Amino acid sequence: MSAWIWVSLLAGSVLAGAGACGALVLPRGRDIAALAVAIASLVLTVISLGAMARTNARADTMIVAGFIAVAVALGGFALAAALLPVWTAPRSAAASRGMGADNGRIAVIVLAGGEPERYDPSVLTAGFLDLEETGVPLPPEATRTLMYLSEKSRYASVGGSPARAGARSIADKLSRVLEAETTQSDVRVAWLDPPERLDDAVAAAAADGYHHVAVVPLGIADSLYLDRAKRSVDTLGLGADGMRVAYAAPLWGSSDIARAVAEAVLASVPEADRSSTGVVLVGHGQPWQWDRTHPAGSEQETYFAQRVRALLLDGGFGSGMVRLGWLDWQEQGVPEAVRHLVAFGARRVLVVPAAMPVETLGTLIDLRGAAEESLLGTHVKLEVLPAWGDRPTVITALADGARSAIRELSES
Repeated sequence: MSAWIWVSLLAGSVLAGAGACGALVLPRGRDIAALAVAIASLVLTVISLGAMARTNARADTMIVAGFIAVAVALGGFALAAALLPVWTAPRSAAASRGMGADNGRIAVIVLAGGEPERYDPSVLTAGFLDLEETGVPLPPEATRTLMYLSEKSRYASVGGSPARAGARSIADKLSRVLEAETTQSDVRVAWLDPPERLDDAVAAAAADGYHHVAVVPLGIADSLYLDRAKRSVDTLGLGADGMRVAYAAPLWGSSDIARAVAEAVLASVPEADRSSTGVVLVGHGQPWQWDRTHPAGSEQETYFAQRVRALLLDGGFGSGMVRLGWLDWQEQGVPEAVRHLVAFGARRVLVVPAAMPVETLGTLIDLRGAAEESLLGTHVKLEVLPAWGDRPTVITALADGARSAIRELSES
């Protein structure tokens, strides 16, 4: 039997497994290319087995060769999956930038959460790395490929994420407010998730001649992600060249936003129906391992939700009919909170993304899906309210934060 038959068999099997992994993980378009590689490699494997059968008709040899081909294909799949953190790692453009001549203006960077408009495997890879580095248990690498496929399917089901478009709309309105005040500032947007993270945006601003940067978080709470973003800016080392960066506080203390969330709920429920309507105020949630190092994430979201809850109770809702639920990781989850309200006799349930500034895949798919699943078999009506969006109270709160950071820069 020729050695080339075994070489082609092994090569075809490895590439078939690796191509299948790529087809699951890569974005639309590139996954087709990976699938084509997998199919072509599978054909090569079959041809090699056929050639082997013609040169050696022994059944036991063919059985062993078949098992070897399957094992090598699985090995190729596992190898490609193990290399996912390398070939889907987020790529930062920040390192090669320098400081441009001072243009005398301030860059105001709205730092927002939310996935990109189109599926990007680097976002999941970055998320897995965050979990791994903080001691959160993860499934094996090969199993994670199904999570990439699931994320790709979620994007396809809603035609792309509106999160970043929503944040840009908020930033545009903030820009108009600051321009009217002649603060000599220009508004940009950066993201907690790749691509275009905060360090990329700060490095780009420095290269464009902005020596003062005010960062305004578009979010409720301090978190591991916000802390990581700040550390990434420190890593740039631009402070030695005269760069000054100031950070506004997150929005958990904004009574106006809490009131706006409560008013949206009150406007959706007639006063006569409030005693029989349940409300779930939804926060993001985080792993308990993160609570040890970044407890403010859960504490500040809980404080904000409790402020909204107090306003709803003042507006006529029953004390047992307004509950806090977490979208992920923590108890009580959204399904449990909804079931609790149904057990208390709620005939209608409002699910409110109270701590979520913009619509994401989480609010559009996970939040609604969890609530709908909880109500199967009941006659309870469900309504999912939208995220904050670009309502005036949000713009006002961000403008206050921007002014605070700009004052800090002027005093430094």
